[in-house]
Amino acid sequence: MSGPGRSVVPAILLALLVALATGCATIPGGAERTALASLDASGPTPPPASPSPYTICDTSLAPLPSLPRPGHMPGGALQSIQRRGYLRVGVDLNSLLLSYQDPRSGSFQGFEIDLVQRIAKAIFGDVRGRIRYVALTTAQRTTAVGTRTRPGAVDMVVDAVTMTCRRAAARAFSAPYFVARQKLLVPADSAVRGIGDLRGKRICATAGSTSSGIIQPAGARFVPVQTRIDCLVLLQEHRVDAVTSDDAILAGLQAQDPTTKIVPLNAPAAIQPPPGPYGVEIRRDPRHRQLVRFVNAVLERMRTAGTWVRLYDKWLEPSLGPGHQPQPTYGSLG
Repeated sequence: MSGPGRSVVPAILLALLVALATGCATIPGGAERTALASLDASGPTPPPASPSPYTICDTSLAPLPSLPRPGHMPGGALQSIQRRGYLRVGVDLNSLLLSYQDPRSGSFQGFEIDLVQRIAKAIFGDVRGRIRYVALTTAQRTTAVGTRTRPGAVDMVVDAVTMTCRRAAARAFSAPYFVARQKLLVPADSAVRGIGDLRGKRICATAGSTSSGIIQPAGARFVPVQTRIDCLVLLQEHRVDAVTSDDAILAGLQAQDPTTKIVPLNAPAAIQPPPGPYGVEIRRDPRHRQLVRFVNAVLERMRTAGTWVRLYDKWLEPSLGPGHQPQPTYGSLG
C-alpha cells in the first residue's frame, strides 16, 4: 500500500498480489478474465440507455427484540447457517479500507469485514473458521443472494450496496450501516473541480453501480470495468480522466496512490445523486426474514454500544473525517 513519502505501487500489482494471497476466498469463474478483458477494451462504451434511478429505499424490518444466544438460532435461514457451521458472505476483496485481503498476511480486513465478523460471532460465538468469503464483482452482487425461487451462492452480501428502491424490490436489505456520497478521483495536479469539467472526457465506474448513472446526463464518456481497482489502473495509465464512485471506495483507491485526490461531484441539482445508504443484502423470501431482523439487531447493538463509531474511526475517519452511524427506520420492506 502506498502512503505519503513512499513510492506509488501500481494498482494492478496490488490486484495480482491479492489474487495470489492464500485465504478462504473464492473468485467466481470468469470474473478475472472479464476484469482483464475490460482493460484491453479499444475504447469507452456508452452507458446504459436508462440508468438505474437514484431513488433510495432505506427502510428495513424491525430488529429482533433481543438477540438469541450464539449457537441457539431460531428456524429458517439462521438455523440452516448454524447447522452448516459457517456463514457465506459476498464481498469485494480489492476495496482497501472497506474489505480487502492483505497480500502479505492473507487476512481479510476492513470496515465491512469487521461488520461481518460481528454478525458471525453473534451466530456462532466465535469467528474462527466460521466465515467463507466469496469475491464478487459489482455486477455479480445482483444475483449472489438468490431470488424467491432460486437459492443464492451466499447468505448475504456486504459490499457497499446502495439501497435503491429498484434493488429493494428484488432483494431484502438490513438497516443502513453506512451512508456514502458520490465523488470523483482525479490526478493530484488535475484542475477538475467537479463533473462539469469532464464533459466529453472519460470517466471510469464499475458496471452495474449506481455511480455510473450520472455519467450520461453529465455529458461524459463512460468507461465500464468489472472491479473497482481496475478504475485506478486506468487512471494511472492515463486511459481515463477521472474515476467516480462513493467516497468510502475512493478513499481506499486514493490511499493506494497518493498522486491522486478526491474532489466533490458538484453536479447540477437535476442529476446530483442523494447520499447513498449501504445495507447488508439478503435473499428476499419468508425463510430469510428472521435473518434480516437478526442482522438489524446486531447493527442496533453496535450502534448503542459505540462499536460502530470505533470501527469507523479505525478505518474511515482518517480519510473521510468524522462520521455518524445512520439512524435506522423500520417498516415492511425486507
